Amino acid sequence: MDGERHLRTKLVDLAATRPWLAALLHRAGRRVAARHRVGVVAVVLDDAGRVLVVEHALRRPRRALPGGWVNAHEQPADAVVRELREELGLDVRIGGVLDAESHRYGVRPRRPTPSALTIAYRCVPAGPSAAVRPAGGEVRSVAWCEPSSVLDELTPFDAAAVRAARAG
Repeated sequence: MDGERHLRTKLVDLAATRPWLAALLHRAGRRVAARHRVGVVAVVLDDAGRVLVVEHALRRPRRALPGGWVNAHEQPADAVVRELREELGLDVRIGGVLDAESHRYGVRPRRPTPSALTIAYRCVPAGPSAAVRPAGGEVRSVAWCEPSSVLDELTPFDAAAVRAARAG
């Protein structure tokens, strides 16, 4: 370890006087740095304590909390508001972060499986929520469900986020 630290120190010192080496080391570091996609999900509870659950056309398991991927340079909280508006026509207010989880997603034969970070937010409808319906092709159906009746159908992360939202 001391040998690695010594070599790293020498390279940094050398790069300080040679801009081309600094640029090369920076590019090399970016190629090996961990990369994550960032996703968001919303735990939306109505006044009766029911949770909003969607059935996805492309995802497994099909029943899940509503959400999606964060776009480049977008704040995660803004992404969850955007996703619910795009997919369900629902405006929400963010109530705070409930949980976050790092996990793998997708299947890539003979290459490392990419990783993702998903953030769960507590959300409150900002307007009428009775007429929520799928607004795009990704979501097949949407329903307000009693949490106890749907927890077993959700991923462990989604179920834990619903429990956390109900606990306070």
